[in-house]
Amino acid sequence: MIFCNFITISIIERMKKFDVDGWARKPSYEIFRNYADPSFHITANVDVTRLYNDCKINGDSFFLASLYYMTRVANEILEFRLRIIDGEVWEIDHMDAGTIISHGGGMITFASFAYKETYEEFMEVATKHLQEHLQRKEHDGDAFRKDVLQNSVLPWVSFTAVKHPHRDLSDADIPKVTCGKLIKREGKVWMPVNIEAHHGLMDGYQMSRYFQLLEEYCA
Repeated sequence: MIFCNFITISIIERMKKFDVDGWARKPSYEIFRNYADPSFHITANVDVTRLYNDCKINGDSFFLASLYYMTRVANEILEFRLRIIDGEVWEIDHMDAGTIISHGGGMITFASFAYKETYEEFMEVATKHLQEHLQRKEHDGDAFRKDVLQNSVLPWVSFTAVKHPHRDLSDADIPKVTCGKLIKREGKVWMPVNIEAHHGLMDGYQMSRYFQLLEEYCA
């Protein structure tokens, strides 16, 4: 999925210059920062049994519930909140969630959901916004911001890998999380999750931590 990205005054107010010199990953950042394609990705099956069952019992949307936890985990890991702007690294206070919405017949739009600290508050606001978005069938303009975690959903296939296109390096610093068709096996429910990110800003350790935290919340 291709996302344009831009910076507004409200985003700048939630950013601060990041101290690269005091960062343990500075040597890796210096190596990968100017690569023609600095992105890398990892795919893993995440146990979401608890979340899936809770959504069935409570009548919650699993789509929105999983979106909340995928965004929450990303916000809890520093490297997911780092961006490269004009050659400098900036830290974002928190990310909102951007994702594709399917309208059937192959039509999709991009929507953004404001991040909320609690699951209950997020679900209340996101459910209302999703209903409105489905009626409008138009892109949310703020779904393309630099401070939005980019999410995609492929509910038709339990994939083992995902590769996103890039128009240029300007969006390589925005992490992209994709989830696929649920796998139900031996009383468990697994969700394929792919993460793509800038190798200058994170590596396998941070990605692995993401999978671990997501499973802790959802299993």
